[in-house]
Amino acid sequence: MKLRHWVVLLGIIVLPILSAGCQSAPTTRSVPTTEALPKASPSHTIPTASLQPTATYTAIPTAQPTQGQVAVIVPGSNNYVRPPTVQDVSSTGATVVFELDDSAGYSLYCWAEGSDVSEGISIPLQAGSGSYMIALDGLNPGSDYHVAILSDHGSHTYSTPRFGGELWDPVRVHTLPDGGLPVRIAVLGDSGFGQVLTYDLAQAMAAQKPDLFIHTGDLVYNANQEDTPVAAFQLKFFATLSPILHQAAVFPVVGNHELYDDARWNGRAYYFDVFPMLPGLSSSESWAEIQGGNREWYRLELGPLQFLFLDTQLFYGGNLRGEQNEWLQERLADGAFRYSIPIFHVPPYTSGRHRLDGTPVVRSWVPLFENSHVPLVLSGHDHNYERLFQDGITYVVSGGGSTALYQQGRPLDISQVFFAQSHFLILDVSAKSIHVSAFSSEGATLDEFTIDLP
Repeated sequence: MKLRHWVVLLGIIVLPILSAGCQSAPTTRSVPTTEALPKASPSHTIPTASLQPTATYTAIPTAQPTQGQVAVIVPGSNNYVRPPTVQDVSSTGATVVFELDDSAGYSLYCWAEGSDVSEGISIPLQAGSGSYMIALDGLNPGSDYHVAILSDHGSHTYSTPRFGGELWDPVRVHTLPDGGLPVRIAVLGDSGFGQVLTYDLAQAMAAQKPDLFIHTGDLVYNANQEDTPVAAFQLKFFATLSPILHQAAVFPVVGNHELYDDARWNGRAYYFDVFPMLPGLSSSESWAEIQGGNREWYRLELGPLQFLFLDTQLFYGGNLRGEQNEWLQERLADGAFRYSIPIFHVPPYTSGRHRLDGTPVVRSWVPLFENSHVPLVLSGHDHNYERLFQDGITYVVSGGGSTALYQQGRPLDISQVFFAQSHFLILDVSAKSIHVSAFSSEGATLDEFTIDLP
Protein backbone atom coordinates (compact mmCIF):
# COMPACT_ATOMS: atom_id res chain seq x y z
CA MET A 1 0.00 0.00 0.00
CA LYS A 2 1.35 3.44 -0.87
CA LEU A 3 1.03 6.59 1.15
CA ARG A 4 -0.25 9.51 -0.89
CA HIS A 5 -1.07 13.04 0.04
CA TRP A 6 -2.76 16.13 -1.28
CA VAL A 7 -2.05 19.64 -0.07
CA VAL A 8 -4.34 22.66 -0.16
CA LEU A 9 -3.02 26.10 0.76
CA LEU A 10 -6.23 27.70 1.94
CA GLY A 11 -4.75 31.10 2.67
CA ILE A 12 -8.03 32.51 3.93
CA ILE A 13 -6.50 34.48 6.81
CA VAL A 14 -2.87 35.31 7.57
CA LEU A 15 -2.45 36.35 11.20
CA PRO A 16 0.92 36.44 12.98
CA ILE A 17 0.83 35.13 16.54
CA LEU A 18 3.37 36.47 19.03
CA SER A 19 5.65 33.96 20.70
CA ALA A 20 5.34 35.41 24.19
CA GLY A 21 2.45 34.57 26.46
CA CYS A 22 0.00 31.71 26.03
CA GLN A 23 1.06 28.55 27.83
CA SER A 24 0.41 25.53 25.67
CA ALA A 25 -1.72 22.98 27.47
CA PRO A 26 0.27 19.86 26.43
CA THR A 27 3.05 20.85 28.85
CA THR A 28 1.03 22.31 31.72
CA ARG A 29 -2.17 21.60 33.57
CA SER A 30 -3.09 25.28 33.69
CA VAL A 31 -5.07 27.10 31.03
CA PRO A 32 -3.49 30.44 30.00
CA THR A 33 -5.03 33.64 31.28
CA THR A 34 -6.75 36.14 29.02
CA GLU A 35 -3.90 38.62 29.47
CA ALA A 36 -1.40 36.03 28.21
CA LEU A 37 -3.09 35.53 24.86
CA PRO A 38 -1.05 36.08 21.72
CA LYS A 39 -2.36 39.10 19.82
CA ALA A 40 -3.41 38.80 16.19
CA SER A 41 -2.71 41.65 13.81
CA PRO A 42 -4.90 42.63 10.83
CA SER A 43 -4.76 40.10 8.05
CA HIS A 44 -4.75 40.14 4.31
CA THR A 45 -6.34 37.60 2.04
CA ILE A 46 -4.43 35.52 -0.48
CA PRO A 47 -6.03 33.36 -3.19
CA THR A 48 -7.17 29.87 -2.33
CA ALA A 49 -5.16 27.26 -4.18
CA SER A 50 -6.95 24.47 -6.03
CA LEU A 51 -6.56 20.89 -4.88
CA GLN A 52 -3.50 19.54 -6.66
CA PRO A 53 -2.11 16.00 -6.29
CA THR A 54 1.62 15.86 -5.69
CA ALA A 55 4.21 13.13 -5.55
CA THR A 56 3.40 9.56 -4.50
CA TYR A 57 5.17 8.20 -1.45
CA THR A 58 5.75 4.63 -0.38
CA ALA A 59 3.86 3.45 2.68
CA ILE A 60 5.20 4.40 6.07
CA PRO A 61 7.25 1.41 7.24
CA THR A 62 5.87 -0.82 9.95
CA ALA A 63 7.23 0.40 13.27
CA GLN A 64 10.36 -1.28 14.51
CA PRO A 65 12.27 -0.60 17.74
CA THR A 66 14.21 2.61 17.17
CA GLN A 67 17.93 2.06 16.78
CA GLY A 68 20.46 4.73 17.63
CA GLN A 69 19.75 8.39 18.32
CA VAL A 70 16.17 9.52 19.02
CA ALA A 71 14.97 12.70 17.30
CA VAL A 72 14.90 15.91 19.34
CA ILE A 73 12.11 18.42 18.66
CA VAL A 74 12.62 21.99 19.90
CA PRO A 75 10.60 25.22 19.56
CA GLY A 76 11.33 27.16 16.39
CA SER A 77 11.05 30.85 15.56
CA ASN A 78 7.79 30.57 13.61
CA ASN A 79 4.31 30.51 15.12
CA TYR A 80 0.96 28.83 14.66
CA VAL A 81 -2.15 30.92 14.23
CA ARG A 82 -4.06 27.63 14.42
CA PRO A 83 -2.06 24.56 15.49
CA PRO A 84 -2.50 21.20 13.70
CA THR A 85 -5.69 19.26 14.35
CA VAL A 86 -6.95 16.09 12.66
CA GLN A 87 -10.36 16.94 11.18
CA ASP A 88 -11.14 13.82 9.17
CA VAL A 89 -10.04 10.21 9.44
CA SER A 90 -10.81 6.90 7.76
CA SER A 91 -9.30 3.42 7.79
CA THR A 92 -6.60 4.46 5.32
CA GLY A 93 -6.33 8.25 5.56
CA ALA A 94 -6.59 11.44 7.57
CA THR A 95 -6.72 15.20 6.99
CA VAL A 96 -4.68 17.68 9.03
CA VAL A 97 -5.60 21.40 9.15
CA PHE A 98 -3.44 24.25 10.49
CA GLU A 99 -2.31 27.86 9.88
CA LEU A 100 1.21 29.26 10.12
CA ASP A 101 2.53 32.80 10.16
CA ASP A 102 5.44 31.65 7.96
CA SER A 103 5.96 28.13 6.61
CA ALA A 104 9.37 28.68 4.96
CA GLY A 105 11.61 25.68 5.57
CA TYR A 106 8.92 23.52 7.14
CA SER A 107 7.49 20.17 6.11
CA LEU A 108 4.73 17.95 7.41
CA TYR A 109 6.24 14.75 8.82
CA CYS A 110 4.23 11.59 9.40
CA TRP A 111 5.64 8.47 11.04
CA ALA A 112 4.30 5.30 12.61
CA GLU A 113 3.90 4.84 16.35
CA GLY A 114 7.03 3.24 17.80
CA SER A 115 9.32 4.45 15.03
CA ASP A 116 11.38 7.60 14.57
CA VAL A 117 10.63 10.81 12.66
CA SER A 118 13.30 9.93 10.11
CA GLU A 119 11.59 6.59 9.35
CA GLY A 120 8.38 8.23 8.06
CA ILE A 121 7.70 10.60 5.18
CA SER A 122 7.98 14.37 4.84
CA ILE A 123 5.86 16.71 2.73
CA PRO A 124 7.42 20.15 2.07
CA LEU A 125 5.10 23.09 2.65
CA GLN A 126 4.74 25.87 0.15
CA ALA A 127 6.65 28.85 1.53
CA GLY A 128 4.64 31.78 2.85
CA SER A 129 1.84 32.48 5.26
CA GLY A 130 -1.52 30.79 5.19
CA SER A 131 -3.86 27.96 6.08
CA TYR A 132 -3.09 24.39 5.10
CA MET A 133 -5.23 21.32 4.59
CA ILE A 134 -3.10 18.20 4.07
CA ALA A 135 -4.80 14.90 3.30
CA LEU A 136 -2.82 11.69 3.82
CA ASP A 137 -3.84 8.44 2.15
CA GLY A 138 -2.41 4.93 2.07
CA LEU A 139 -2.20 4.52 5.86
CA ASN A 140 -2.72 1.16 7.52
CA PRO A 141 -6.13 0.48 9.14
CA GLY A 142 -6.38 0.58 12.92
CA SER A 143 -2.91 2.06 13.33
CA ASP A 144 -1.32 4.95 15.21
CA TYR A 145 0.81 7.61 13.53
CA HIS A 146 2.34 10.90 14.58
CA VAL A 147 2.11 14.11 12.55
CA ALA A 148 4.22 17.23 13.12
CA ILE A 149 5.25 20.35 11.25
CA LEU A 150 9.05 20.33 11.43
CA SER A 151 12.20 21.90 10.05
CA ASP A 152 15.18 19.50 9.81
CA HIS A 153 18.39 20.94 11.28
CA GLY A 154 20.43 17.77 10.87
CA SER A 155 21.95 15.56 13.56
CA HIS A 156 18.45 14.25 14.36
CA THR A 157 17.31 17.68 15.56
CA TYR A 158 14.11 19.35 14.37
CA SER A 159 12.36 22.59 15.20
CA THR A 160 8.60 23.09 15.19
CA PRO A 161 6.46 26.26 15.17
CA ARG A 162 5.38 27.56 18.55
CA PHE A 163 1.85 27.91 19.83
CA GLY A 164 1.86 30.65 22.45
CA GLY A 165 5.58 30.18 22.97
CA GLU A 166 5.30 26.45 23.68
CA LEU A 167 5.44 23.16 21.77
CA TRP A 168 2.26 21.77 20.20
CA ASP A 169 3.56 19.04 17.86
CA PRO A 170 3.24 16.15 17.36
CA VAL A 171 -0.40 15.08 17.23
CA ARG A 172 -1.72 11.53 17.09
CA VAL A 173 -3.46 10.11 14.03
CA HIS A 174 -5.38 6.92 14.71
CA THR A 175 -6.87 5.32 11.61
CA LEU A 176 -10.16 3.48 11.87
CA PRO A 177 -10.30 -0.31 11.58
CA ASP A 178 -11.34 -1.97 8.33
CA GLY A 179 -15.06 -1.36 7.92
CA GLY A 180 -14.98 1.66 10.24
CA LEU A 181 -16.09 -0.17 13.41
CA PRO A 182 -15.68 -0.67 16.33
CA VAL A 183 -14.85 2.91 17.32
CA ARG A 184 -14.66 4.89 20.57
CA ILE A 185 -15.99 8.46 20.50
CA ALA A 186 -15.61 11.22 23.09
CA VAL A 187 -18.36 13.88 23.27
CA LEU A 188 -18.26 17.32 24.91
CA GLY A 189 -20.44 20.39 24.57
CA ASP A 190 -20.68 24.06 25.56
CA SER A 191 -17.08 24.25 26.72
CA GLY A 192 -15.97 27.64 25.43
CA PHE A 193 -15.13 29.68 28.55
CA GLY A 194 -11.45 28.71 28.72
CA GLN A 195 -11.75 27.18 32.19
CA VAL A 196 -9.30 24.92 33.99
CA LEU A 197 -12.23 22.54 34.64
CA THR A 198 -12.70 22.20 30.87
CA TYR A 199 -9.01 21.41 30.48
CA ASP A 200 -9.45 18.71 33.15
CA LEU A 201 -12.38 17.26 31.18
CA ALA A 202 -10.23 17.24 28.05
CA GLN A 203 -7.49 15.38 29.91
CA ALA A 204 -9.98 12.85 31.25
CA MET A 205 -11.40 12.30 27.76
CA ALA A 206 -7.93 11.83 26.29
CA ALA A 207 -7.15 9.22 28.96
CA GLN A 208 -10.02 7.12 27.56
CA LYS A 209 -8.09 6.82 24.25
CA PRO A 210 -10.98 7.74 21.94
CA ASP A 211 -10.63 7.53 18.18
CA LEU A 212 -12.92 10.50 17.49
CA PHE A 213 -13.99 13.65 19.36
CA ILE A 214 -17.43 15.19 18.78
CA HIS A 215 -18.23 18.69 20.04
CA THR A 216 -21.93 19.56 20.35
CA GLY A 217 -21.38 23.30 19.81
CA ASP A 218 -20.55 26.59 21.55
CA LEU A 219 -16.81 26.09 21.31
CA VAL A 220 -16.09 29.71 22.26
CA TYR A 221 -18.13 32.06 24.44
CA ASN A 222 -17.68 35.82 24.73
CA ALA A 223 -15.15 36.18 21.94
CA ASN A 224 -15.19 39.93 22.59
CA GLN A 225 -13.29 39.34 25.84
CA GLU A 226 -10.19 38.88 23.68
CA ASP A 227 -8.65 41.18 21.06
CA THR A 228 -10.03 39.14 18.16
CA PRO A 229 -12.05 35.96 17.53
CA VAL A 230 -8.72 34.43 16.47
CA ALA A 231 -7.28 35.02 19.94
CA ALA A 232 -10.50 33.74 21.54
CA PHE A 233 -10.25 30.44 19.66
CA GLN A 234 -6.56 30.16 20.51
CA LEU A 235 -7.30 30.34 24.24
CA LYS A 236 -10.79 28.93 24.69
CA PHE A 237 -10.69 26.16 22.11
CA PHE A 238 -7.17 25.12 21.14
CA ALA A 239 -5.31 25.66 24.43
CA THR A 240 -8.16 24.57 26.69
CA LEU A 241 -9.00 21.40 24.72
CA SER A 242 -5.44 20.58 23.68
CA PRO A 243 -5.26 17.16 25.44
CA ILE A 244 -8.13 15.72 23.41
CA LEU A 245 -7.13 17.60 20.22
CA HIS A 246 -3.77 15.83 20.43
CA GLN A 247 -5.46 12.46 20.87
CA ALA A 248 -8.41 12.25 18.45
CA ALA A 249 -9.84 13.63 15.22
CA VAL A 250 -12.33 16.44 15.99
CA PHE A 251 -15.85 16.78 14.52
CA PRO A 252 -17.88 19.80 15.76
CA VAL A 253 -21.29 21.27 15.02
CA VAL A 254 -22.20 24.95 14.80
CA GLY A 255 -23.50 26.45 18.06
CA ASN A 256 -25.31 29.74 18.44
CA HIS A 257 -22.25 31.44 19.96
CA GLU A 258 -20.17 30.55 16.90
CA LEU A 259 -22.36 32.91 14.85
CA TYR A 260 -22.55 35.91 17.18
CA ASP A 261 -21.17 39.20 15.87
CA ASP A 262 -18.19 39.13 18.24
CA ALA A 263 -17.14 35.75 16.76
CA ARG A 264 -16.98 37.09 13.19
CA TRP A 265 -13.70 37.84 11.44
CA ASN A 266 -13.16 39.20 7.94
CA GLY A 267 -16.89 39.20 7.28
CA ARG A 268 -17.86 35.71 8.40
CA ALA A 269 -17.93 33.44 11.44
CA TYR A 270 -14.34 32.56 12.31
CA TYR A 271 -15.58 29.05 13.14
CA PHE A 272 -15.67 28.35 9.39
CA ASP A 273 -11.98 29.23 9.07
CA VAL A 274 -11.09 26.88 11.92
CA PHE A 275 -13.24 24.12 10.38
CA PRO A 276 -13.20 24.42 6.57
CA MET A 277 -15.28 22.14 4.41
CA LEU A 278 -13.21 19.02 3.72
CA PRO A 279 -13.79 16.89 0.62
CA GLY A 280 -14.05 13.69 2.67
CA LEU A 281 -16.93 15.05 4.75
CA SER A 282 -19.15 16.23 1.90
CA SER A 283 -21.57 13.77 0.33
CA SER A 284 -21.18 15.54 -3.02
CA GLU A 285 -19.47 18.52 -4.60
CA SER A 286 -22.84 20.15 -5.23
CA TRP A 287 -23.71 20.19 -1.52
CA ALA A 288 -20.31 21.68 -0.71
CA GLU A 289 -20.89 24.41 -3.30
CA ILE A 290 -24.33 25.20 -1.89
CA GLN A 291 -22.75 25.86 1.51
CA GLY A 292 -20.42 28.40 -0.08
CA GLY A 293 -17.30 26.79 1.35
CA ASN A 294 -18.65 26.84 4.92
CA ARG A 295 -19.02 23.57 6.79
CA GLU A 296 -22.65 24.14 7.80
CA TRP A 297 -23.57 20.44 7.67
CA TYR A 298 -21.63 17.27 6.82
CA ARG A 299 -21.50 13.53 7.40
CA LEU A 300 -19.07 10.92 8.71
CA GLU A 301 -19.37 7.32 7.54
CA LEU A 302 -18.52 4.55 10.01
CA GLY A 303 -19.26 1.27 8.25
CA PRO A 304 -23.03 0.66 8.36
CA LEU A 305 -23.57 3.82 10.43
CA GLN A 306 -23.54 7.46 9.38
CA PHE A 307 -23.15 10.40 11.74
CA LEU A 308 -24.98 13.48 10.44
CA PHE A 309 -23.68 16.83 11.71
CA LEU A 310 -26.31 19.57 11.35
CA ASP A 311 -26.63 23.32 11.90
CA THR A 312 -29.69 24.20 14.02
CA GLN A 313 -28.90 27.92 13.71
CA LEU A 314 -30.30 27.81 10.19
CA PHE A 315 -33.75 27.59 11.79
CA TYR A 316 -33.20 31.05 13.27
CA GLY A 317 -31.38 32.83 10.43
CA GLY A 318 -29.52 32.36 7.16
CA ASN A 319 -30.86 31.20 3.82
CA LEU A 320 -29.92 27.51 3.67
CA ARG A 321 -32.58 25.95 5.87
CA GLY A 322 -34.39 24.28 2.95
CA GLU A 323 -31.15 23.00 1.43
CA GLN A 324 -30.04 21.46 4.73
CA ASN A 325 -33.44 19.81 5.20
CA GLU A 326 -33.26 18.35 1.70
CA TRP A 327 -29.76 17.02 2.37
CA LEU A 328 -30.91 15.49 5.67
CA GLN A 329 -33.80 13.70 3.97
CA GLU A 330 -31.46 12.32 1.31
CA ARG A 331 -29.00 11.06 3.92
CA LEU A 332 -31.70 9.42 6.06
CA ALA A 333 -33.08 7.67 2.99
CA ASP A 334 -29.70 6.28 1.92
CA GLY A 335 -30.06 2.49 2.03
CA ALA A 336 -26.29 2.03 2.25
CA PHE A 337 -26.52 2.71 6.01
CA ARG A 338 -28.41 0.68 8.60
CA TYR A 339 -28.56 3.51 11.13
CA SER A 340 -28.09 7.28 11.27
CA ILE A 341 -27.01 9.30 14.33
CA PRO A 342 -27.79 13.04 14.03
CA ILE A 343 -25.71 15.56 16.02
CA PHE A 344 -26.64 19.23 16.37
CA HIS A 345 -26.55 22.00 18.95
CA VAL A 346 -30.12 22.91 19.98
CA PRO A 347 -31.93 19.86 21.45
CA PRO A 348 -35.50 19.06 20.41
CA TYR A 349 -36.33 17.99 23.96
CA THR A 350 -34.90 19.29 27.23
CA SER A 351 -36.00 19.85 30.82
CA GLY A 352 -33.37 22.56 31.18
CA ARG A 353 -33.34 26.29 30.59
CA HIS A 354 -33.86 26.25 26.83
CA ARG A 355 -36.88 23.93 26.63
CA LEU A 356 -38.65 25.97 23.91
CA ASP A 357 -35.63 26.67 21.68
CA GLY A 358 -35.95 23.29 19.98
CA THR A 359 -39.51 23.75 18.74
CA PRO A 360 -38.41 24.11 15.08
CA VAL A 361 -36.35 20.93 15.44
CA VAL A 362 -39.35 19.04 16.82
CA ARG A 363 -41.54 20.20 13.96
CA SER A 364 -39.08 19.74 11.09
CA TRP A 365 -36.63 16.99 12.00
CA VAL A 366 -38.13 14.73 14.67
CA PRO A 367 -40.74 13.29 12.24
CA LEU A 368 -37.89 12.47 9.86
CA PHE A 369 -35.96 10.75 12.63
CA GLU A 370 -39.00 8.74 13.72
CA ASN A 371 -39.55 7.47 10.16
CA SER A 372 -35.89 6.47 9.72
CA HIS A 373 -33.42 4.21 11.46
CA VAL A 374 -32.28 6.76 14.08
CA PRO A 375 -31.46 5.15 17.45
CA LEU A 376 -29.65 8.11 19.05
CA VAL A 377 -29.62 11.93 18.78
CA LEU A 378 -26.89 14.05 20.41
CA SER A 379 -27.23 17.76 21.26
CA GLY A 380 -25.83 20.44 23.57
CA HIS A 381 -27.02 24.02 24.27
CA ASP A 382 -28.43 23.33 27.75
CA HIS A 383 -25.53 23.25 30.23
CA ASN A 384 -26.41 19.94 31.85
CA TYR A 385 -26.83 16.25 31.08
CA GLU A 386 -30.17 14.72 30.21
CA ARG A 387 -31.25 11.40 28.72
CA LEU A 388 -34.73 11.26 27.22
CA PHE A 389 -36.62 8.57 25.31
CA GLN A 390 -39.39 9.13 22.79
CA ASP A 391 -40.85 6.84 20.10
CA GLY A 392 -37.88 4.48 20.05
CA ILE A 393 -35.21 7.19 19.95
CA THR A 394 -32.81 8.09 22.77
CA TYR A 395 -32.10 11.82 22.96
CA VAL A 396 -29.02 12.93 24.91
CA VAL A 397 -28.34 16.54 25.87
CA SER A 398 -24.63 16.96 26.67
CA GLY A 399 -23.71 20.58 27.35
CA GLY A 400 -21.69 20.17 30.54
CA GLY A 401 -18.28 21.25 29.28
CA SER A 402 -17.81 23.99 31.89
CA THR A 403 -18.81 25.06 35.40
CA ALA A 404 -21.60 27.31 34.03
CA LEU A 405 -24.39 24.79 34.62
CA TYR A 406 -28.19 24.95 34.31
CA GLN A 407 -30.58 23.43 36.83
CA GLN A 408 -33.59 21.34 35.86
CA GLY A 409 -36.92 23.03 35.31
CA ARG A 410 -40.19 21.13 35.11
CA PRO A 411 -39.17 17.61 34.00
CA LEU A 412 -40.52 16.41 30.69
CA ASP A 413 -42.49 13.17 30.84
CA ILE A 414 -39.96 11.54 28.50
CA SER A 415 -36.96 12.49 30.68
CA GLN A 416 -35.13 9.51 32.21
CA VAL A 417 -31.96 10.97 33.74
CA PHE A 418 -30.97 14.58 34.49
CA PHE A 419 -28.05 16.11 36.34
CA ALA A 420 -26.52 19.59 36.38
CA GLN A 421 -22.89 18.53 36.47
CA SER A 422 -19.81 19.06 34.33
CA HIS A 423 -19.22 15.95 32.25
CA PHE A 424 -18.24 14.29 28.98
CA LEU A 425 -19.51 11.22 27.15
CA ILE A 426 -17.78 8.12 25.81
CA LEU A 427 -19.56 6.19 23.06
CA ASP A 428 -18.34 2.69 22.29
CA VAL A 429 -19.85 1.97 18.90
CA SER A 430 -19.98 -1.40 17.17
CA ALA A 431 -22.16 -2.83 14.42
CA LYS A 432 -24.36 -4.36 17.14
CA SER A 433 -24.66 -1.68 19.81
CA ILE A 434 -23.87 1.81 21.07
CA HIS A 435 -22.74 1.88 24.70
CA VAL A 436 -22.91 5.38 26.22
CA SER A 437 -21.21 6.44 29.45
CA ALA A 438 -21.27 9.89 31.06
CA PHE A 439 -18.23 10.75 33.20
CA SER A 440 -17.24 13.57 35.54
CA SER A 441 -13.83 15.23 35.21
CA GLU A 442 -12.60 12.94 38.00
CA GLY A 443 -13.69 9.85 36.06
CA ALA A 444 -16.79 8.97 38.09
CA THR A 445 -19.56 7.30 36.07
CA LEU A 446 -22.68 9.49 36.12
CA ASP A 447 -24.90 7.54 33.71
CA GLU A 448 -24.53 4.45 31.54
CA PHE A 449 -26.76 2.69 29.02
CA THR A 450 -26.63 0.56 25.86
CA ILE A 451 -28.62 0.88 22.66
CA ASP A 452 -28.87 -2.39 20.75
CA LEU A 453 -28.60 -2.25 16.94
CA PRO A 454 -30.43 -5.35 15.70
